[in-house]
Amino acid sequence: MTRTAEEMREAVLDARRDAEVSSAPRRAYGSARTLTVRAMRAAPRVVLSQAHLEQLFGAGHRLTVASPGLLGEPLHLERVTLSAGPRREVKVRVCASPSPVTRIHLPQSALTTLDIRNAPARGHGEGAGVALSGPKGALVIPDGVFRAGVRLVLPVGVARKLGVAENTVAEVSLPASGETLDPALYVEVRPNVVESWLVLDSPHWERIMDPTAPVVVRLGPPSAPPGS
Repeated sequence: MTRTAEEMREAVLDARRDAEVSSAPRRAYGSARTLTVRAMRAAPRVVLSQAHLEQLFGAGHRLTVASPGLLGEPLHLERVTLSAGPRREVKVRVCASPSPVTRIHLPQSALTTLDIRNAPARGHGEGAGVALSGPKGALVIPDGVFRAGVRLVLPVGVARKLGVAENTVAEVSLPASGETLDPALYVEVRPNVVESWLVLDSPHWERIMDPTAPVVVRLGPPSAPPGS
């Protein structure tokens, strides 16, 4: 699929806006279980299965990478439209596809626009339903929509140094106000990430009074394995 120069320029600008990264200093370690990280604002993202990718964009369609993504998930030029009723639509960029299953992660602002009130946090429950449309087709998924929760993304080496694993409970303090974010967040460990990132949804992002200030993260004990 041929892209014009204007479309390419718009895609690059969109990728930058989606990340909306703070200019906080790079990480510096305090105690063994405390680190200072940079923060970014959560952006809506769609991960498509191969079957859904072809249904929306056509058989054999190859996604075009616009950016490698700061969180190790490639951002593609392609977008899909999510709808949950008349005049309730959101355009979302496709990332990290194809995947074994379709998953949609939306920040609170997008959930409010779509009037989706029952979307669980990532990894909890089956998710809410939504309609998707692309240039070659449309489909409805009965579940798979999740709320993009606050999370801490760590490279494997950093996680190993701190002695933390996937789903470790973390507590976040905001130095500017001295408050602690509620609720607590969970750690994601990713092999293709080179820097630690704190991903915040809109309400939490707006509570960072000084975006250039470091955000202190205190790591709690590892969570119990499922079924323990």
